[in-house]
Amino acid sequence: MRPSLFVAALLLASPLLAAPKPSAPKLSLDAQGRAALKAEDFKSARALFTKSCDAKSRESCFRLARMHFDGKGGPVDFRTAAVIFDKGCDLGDADSCYNLSVLYAGDHGIPRDRPKMLLYYDKACTAGQEIGCNNSGLAHYKGDGVPENEPRALGYFERACALGSAGSCEFAGVILAYSTKQPLNPARAATLFEKACEGGRQESCYSFGRMLLDGTVITGNPERAASILEKSCTGGVALGCSTVASLVYNGMGVPKDKERAVALFRQALKLDPNEAYAREALTKLGVTP
Repeated sequence: MRPSLFVAALLLASPLLAAPKPSAPKLSLDAQGRAALKAEDFKSARALFTKSCDAKSRESCFRLARMHFDGKGGPVDFRTAAVIFDKGCDLGDADSCYNLSVLYAGDHGIPRDRPKMLLYYDKACTAGQEIGCNNSGLAHYKGDGVPENEPRALGYFERACALGSAGSCEFAGVILAYSTKQPLNPARAATLFEKACEGGRQESCYSFGRMLLDGTVITGNPERAASILEKSCTGGVALGCSTVASLVYNGMGVPKDKERAVALFRQALKLDPNEAYAREALTKLGVTP
């Protein structure tokens, strides 16, 4: 056999080489930092978050600032935390903006600075933080540190409501239903009260139930009103109990039931001994409150 053919034969007889195994994807600096933080390796976590924050990871900036704020991996250092929160805020991190507003409230060793606190509430809101929007709304509603401006407050409350704050939905509903400083919008108020009610705000359940009962927005709907008002009663609103008790006594939207009505009037007084309508109703019925 000629040498060249012999070499070719050896090559053909050689076993096939195994395909290289794919390497595991390399974790980002932020992910490595989170793993170190979970393992309570705070020194490594700080170093990794610092590198990642320097590379403009807003999440890492927030986590690094929180470590300084909480004293993980070193002493509590609110001033350093503030500097890093500011960087995260500039990168668009809503939580960093909000935490910075908390620091400027003056309770963490940093001098109180109300204008900066309000500025960072607003930045947190712009970045999508519901509590930042709500707090900005409260400031403008009360004229607390800024000129009183109800329309602007309403805008903040509605934005916070859209982001999931049931309390802000309620605030916005109150303005649109009862304001003396701008045009009312009962239809919009009812929608906001309904959303706040679904979010657990029992006073809004009462307000929405009354609007349904009175036909403020749509034709009176005693059946649905009774259901919503009873929800507010169960949630601890005395007026809700009194109102649904009246419906039960008169058989409006619910079966007529004097005994149940009496129990509901008594529940109203239990929640609020000064609830005059319930006390008056029981007196007229000749029943001991």
